[in-house]
Amino acid sequence: MMSAIFFSMIWVVWFFTSPIEVYAVSPDIYLYNNETIKQEFSEKRLSSWSRIKQYLTKQFRADFSAKDLEKIKPGQRAYLYLNDDKGEQKQIPATVTKISYPVNGKGQVFLEAKSEYTPHAQHPFHHAKTVNVKINIGQLSPATILFRASGLGGDTPKVTSWPRNSTIK
Repeated sequence: MMSAIFFSMIWVVWFFTSPIEVYAVSPDIYLYNNETIKQEFSEKRLSSWSRIKQYLTKQFRADFSAKDLEKIKPGQRAYLYLNDDKGEQKQIPATVTKISYPVNGKGQVFLEAKSEYTPHAQHPFHHAKTVNVKINIGQLSPATILFRASGLGGDTPKVTSWPRNSTIK
């Protein structure tokens, strides 16, 4: 009996306090033509030739709602998801560089993606068909998610799943 009470107390604490990350996803992405190959020194490798890594950086813009822009800051981590013509999805880390605040409900977030790149490997952006950007905009507890999903929250938005993919523009 005591163990049931103990485990139910642990579950209640988890249910009301456990942080679950919430992401804003933008299917409206505009990739720019500029890309740069940068070299960085890495001490993880033993041979001297493999210590230099090459990274391909590419700048792009994503549209987000004004409500989401309140929670996005420059320097924040984002993730760019590319789907190629083979149906494989690749996740590339990105960083928010600048935010343009909205005029008519939507604002723009300017980002820079950085992907490890070897000259004889496939270019990560050449065969990309669809793309999404995902940025962390907060944390919710399981209790808050259940409350919002039930529709009892009134002015709180309902929890939605991953939105549609869009093509690269």
